[in-house]
Amino acid sequence: MQKAAEEAVSQVKALGGSGGIISIDKHGHTGFAWTKDKLGMYHGEARLGDKPIVYWPLGEK
Repeated sequence: MQKAAEEAVSQVKALGGSGGIISIDKHGHTGFAWTKDKLGMYHGEARLGDKPIVYWPLGEK
């Protein structure tokens, strides 16, 4: 889970954006991450394993 979240963040950074991991449970099954794309829009993402299960725009900040 940690690796999957880090890869997702690094992919966004490679496209000119940024991101970070908010939390990952102790079993590594679920986690939350945020990303900011190159247009300045923030997105939140909840993951189950290595698959995004919820993805929502957070708007500009």
